[in-house]
Amino acid sequence: MMVARVTAIRRRRQGDPAVDVMLDSGESVRVHDRRIGEHRLSPGAELGRPGLDALRRAAAFDDAERRALRLLERRPRSEAELRARMASWGVDEVTAAGVLERLGDLGQVDDRRLAAFVAESRRANGYGRFRTASDLARLAVDDAAAESALSRLPA
Repeated sequence: MMVARVTAIRRRRQGDPAVDVMLDSGESVRVHDRRIGEHRLSPGAELGRPGLDALRRAAAFDDAERRALRLLERRPRSEAELRARMASWGVDEVTAAGVLERLGDLGQVDDRRLAAFVAESRRANGYGRFRTASDLARLAVDDAAAESALSRLPA
């Protein structure tokens, strides 16, 4: 059985929640600092194969979450749009589903709220249902959320 030893845990920048977990093999695994407690990490801690695999999966999850949040900083995104972006980054479906669930729980991804925002924005700018429906489709908003938002627009 392979055992890896944690040699150091370093924060990249002040205020950044990402930390680098340095292993005796020379590998560095970047994770959110919440993983320190979850994985019982400290300098000198030993990780067996299952622990090391779990840490690497957590790192992949945290990287996908960090990248998705950067996209969401620019503008709201639909769940389908984020899922497609994560697939283009090589994120597996299980990890993507977990990230989307977490972001949904945090209120960062909500197709209904996005659809309502787009519909109201288009209405305020004088656009009709056809343009709004087209924009919602382009954003890959869930069909039920799009229909709900469109039903609130004047005929």
